[in-house]
Amino acid sequence: MILKKKIPRDFYKLFRTQNMEYYMQLLTALYEADQEAYALTQLTDSECRSILAETIARVNLVWWEDETEKTEDEGFPGLSPSAVLDRFVKWGWLSKDFDEKLNCYIIGFPEYSRLYVELFDRLEKEDDSMERESILSVYSALYTYDSDPEKNNSILKSALRTSKSLGQMLSNMQDSMRLWFDELSKRKDFIGIQEVLVNEINNRESVKYAILTTTDSFYRYKEAVKELIAKILEENENRREKLMAQKRMLAAQTGGADALQETAADGSTPALLKLERGLQFCEEAAQLVLSVEREFDLIEKKYNRLIELKTVFARRALARIHYLLQEGAGAEDSTLELIGLLNNSGKKNALLEDFRAVSYTHLTL
Repeated sequence: MILKKKIPRDFYKLFRTQNMEYYMQLLTALYEADQEAYALTQLTDSECRSILAETIARVNLVWWEDETEKTEDEGFPGLSPSAVLDRFVKWGWLSKDFDEKLNCYIIGFPEYSRLYVELFDRLEKEDDSMERESILSVYSALYTYDSDPEKNNSILKSALRTSKSLGQMLSNMQDSMRLWFDELSKRKDFIGIQEVLVNEINNRESVKYAILTTTDSFYRYKEAVKELIAKILEENENRREKLMAQKRMLAAQTGGADALQETAADGSTPALLKLERGLQFCEEAAQLVLSVEREFDLIEKKYNRLIELKTVFARRALARIHYLLQEGAGAEDSTLELIGLLNNSGKKNALLEDFRAVSYTHLTL
């Protein structure tokens, strides 16, 4: 059965309630506890209530009175651990089964629910995607495949997924740069400019960019990846030609049809079918490696574009700062306007003394 069809209708109520973020954090807390305890046993209902109580006390969020939730409560207040746990079970986010040995209810996560909660868990944490979505990861996967005597195509599939993820990450970085400059352009004074610059330095996208252009630089692994791709394709083609030769030889010796009926003494797959399967793996490997190569070419274009955009946006930011310092400063920053007036005035010292006196009077009042 398709996993999506197992999801109950009330499952999506979580996304319609005003307390969605609260529920996400509570489910994440239960999920983390379940992962730790899973090697021994699943969580009991009393353990879940304790975890929910601790999380509710720790989470600094506002709980909204939701009419839908009120109608479902059976004697429990909306945010009580028992009410929340009961609601998760009713909505289908959690499963509840009675364990006769433990003489209590056991709480678990249905498979479809686990997929969502794993996403919630990832959204709540610092982005660790650089570990997965990196040039080094692509290189490592290709190197592992090349060294693998069995030539497991799952390794190539991993390299392809990582390549696509890295390409998407580079696109996200470009969007982040545009948003950052748009925010910079809206600021009208130096305090605002400073705030945007500090936020940009601490931005996770900026951290990724720094890693990507230094320790994980594309050009650091570019040639090595290209060489590995060429080597894998050549070896795969040689392996395919050998299998084709063996297939032709076997077909000529047995007449083709007889080989399909013969089975080895250990019960293994007939020889000709085994060769056919080997050829299919070779074909799949070639397609995967070519797909990785195409993704890698796209990554190179996006990487170069990212470097160009970083330079363009840096120049625009500098031009914006220069504008505030010079032409736009007088109209947009009263402090700089005052400094300009003092510098152009022949009575600078006298004005400063008057300003000091007025400031002292206000402070004493």
